[in-house]
Amino acid sequence: MDSTNSAPYDNAIGNIIGLIAQVDGQYNRTAKGDSIAEGPLVPKNFRSWESDFYFQDVWHIRPTLTITAGLRYSLLQPVYETAGNQVSPDQSLNQFVGSRAQAMALGETTDQIITYSPAGRPMGRSRTGRGTIRISARVLPLLTPEFQ
Repeated sequence: MDSTNSAPYDNAIGNIIGLIAQVDGQYNRTAKGDSIAEGPLVPKNFRSWESDFYFQDVWHIRPTLTITAGLRYSLLQPVYETAGNQVSPDQSLNQFVGSRAQAMALGETTDQIITYSPAGRPMGRSRTGRGTIRISARVLPLLTPEFQ
């Protein structure tokens, strides 16, 4: 036995007498701090609101010329978690990656910790905004030649 390393001897004695030297567990909490029993997942329910409208009309200008025009309205809101179990970083990840790249270029290391806080619409802290509105127009002229 190596006199400088007593770990194998200590572990063997611990096993013989039935000592529990280490216990591992995975414990979850909701974003509000409520404990969840080991095993079940954090309850999550995601929601997203999206809507589209399309208006179209056709004009027969001449027997050989038709114009079709339309307007599309789209509202695309970001997905969010409804029970308040959504988290987001407290600082800008863009800034975090930028400072790491800068340190790398200088041959240095960084030791920044990314911290998270409850976020999302139910928590009153949404980084994604209210959503994206898109309006687009379509125009299609159709010319039908007359063959005699």
